[in-house]
Formats: sequence, C-alpha cells, structure tokens
Amino acid sequence: MAKIGQKEKQLNESKRDELIKVITNEWGFTYNEGKYYPTCPYDGFWYKDLGNNTFLIICYASNCPQRALYIFDLFRCVYPADAKLGYCKPLREPEKLKLGIELEQDKRKIEKVLDNPLEITEAELWEEE
Repeated sequence: MAKIGQKEKQLNESKRDELIKVITNEWGFTYNEGKYYPTCPYDGFWYKDLGNNTFLIICYASNCPQRALYIFDLFRCVYPADAKLGYCKPLREPEKLKLGIELEQDKRKIEKVLDNPLEITEAELWEEE
C-alpha cells in the first residue's frame, strides 16, 4: 500500500469534511449510522426522504482513514413501507445516479438531482457534459 503524505491526507480529509457539510447543511440530508444496503461494506450514510418510501442516498464507496481515501456515491432507493432505514434491504436494486462525487465538479449535477429527485436518471446527468 502506497504511503500518503501529510499534506495530501489533510487535503483529502478537508474535501471529505466540506462535502459532508454541504450534504447536511445545504442539501438537507440526514445521517444514519446503519447500512443503506445490507452488503454495503461501510456503516453510515446520508438520506433524503422523497416520500412514498423513496429516498436519495449518499454513501461511502470508500472510507479508508489510513490512506485518507473517501469516495461518495449517490443512489435512489425504494424501501418497504414499514422499513427501519439503515437496517433493511431496498425493494429493488438501488438506482445509481452519480458514482464518485467530487464537490467542485459535481455540485451542479447533484443540485439538478435535488430539483427533480424522482424523475432524473443517471444518463440525464451526463447529457450536459
């Protein structure tokens, strides 16, 4: 495993912290300590309730403090009506909307999702590039 320099580690941690601030303070997501999907390797995710048991989920795709490697993904999930979020499986495979969120590059895309969270598709997010 390659060693990471202190400056790079601090930069990665700063980017992680900034993204988490935006997720919670600007985008209105709530943190849950469970797993959004049972096979997810990392505990903890952020969710936004869209109604009708549908949620936007932002989760860690990589959470490696030793290497200061933090990658976040965005999904749309539908859960059973009586589900306890973070402790149950979605009704169907989560719909990926954005893998590897980079705040500087993707903020506008995520806000586009938030403007139309039930209808937008991953393909529509890439159309504007």
